[in-house]
Amino acid sequence: MAIKFEKVGYTYGRETAFSSMGLNDINTVIEKNTFNSVIGHTGSGKTTLLQALDGLIKISTGTISLKNMVINVNSDEKKLFILRKHIGLVFQFSENQLFADTVLKDVMFGPINFGISVDKAKQLAEKWLRFVGIGSELFDKSPFDLSGGQMKRVAIAGVLAFEPDILCLDEPVSSLDPQGRKLIMQLFKKYQQDGHTVILVSHNMDEVYHYSDNIIVMENGTIIKQGSPRKIFEDKNWLDKHKLVRPSILKFIDDLEKVGFKVTKTNDLSNLLGDILQQIGVK
Repeated sequence: MAIKFEKVGYTYGRETAFSSMGLNDINTVIEKNTFNSVIGHTGSGKTTLLQALDGLIKISTGTISLKNMVINVNSDEKKLFILRKHIGLVFQFSENQLFADTVLKDVMFGPINFGISVDKAKQLAEKWLRFVGIGSELFDKSPFDLSGGQMKRVAIAGVLAFEPDILCLDEPVSSLDPQGRKLIMQLFKKYQQDGHTVILVSHNMDEVYHYSDNIIVMENGTIIKQGSPRKIFEDKNWLDKHKLVRPSILKFIDDLEKVGFKVTKTNDLSNLLGDILQQIGVK
């Protein structure tokens, strides 16, 4: 489903002496079944945008439209509950979301909460636990007896288990080692390719460049630029002005071009290496 933001605003501490702007005049469309990244410095409004979409906070102005629903300042909790059936949100420290006696019960909670039968919830929980790499030997263990990486995988499975149309990710792999990050990011990409919309908040420009179809850049609570990875990262001067770093692969390409190589801009390292080997005569 496409998501449309029109003149969306949100104010923290509204009508108090401590009010501050969280979102300001957000206007954009996120196309269905795409992988989107939201980037920007701390405090730019990235997490607030996800919370507004998931109905965790009620927007102060404007509308958010998706799946024949329009969310605005007057939307009640019943409508927001219906909205959340279609949107899953994985927090930065998602392992803190765990609470049940066993891994299986924890993952079953989401589907049951949205009205799915216990038997069907069990099937979904087992399916998505396996999807994230948690084997059946761990299903009856306490989630708190698992490693940190396993706990995070269980928490992610708990969100995937009710199979949301839209998956929102707030720095979901920040606490994992490089190999763990790669495996989980590949799972998110597969979820998108299987017919879902993914929205990722991240400070890791390498992951943003590699996985995204569309990038939204935020600053001071509003969107300052949006487009493909190539469009966002091609203007070095603009990135420097807004203190945003370029992906490592583009920096590498710059260094290669300085010493005479002609390379195609790509997010695929194997293609890049093939380009180089061909130019130096290695078959």
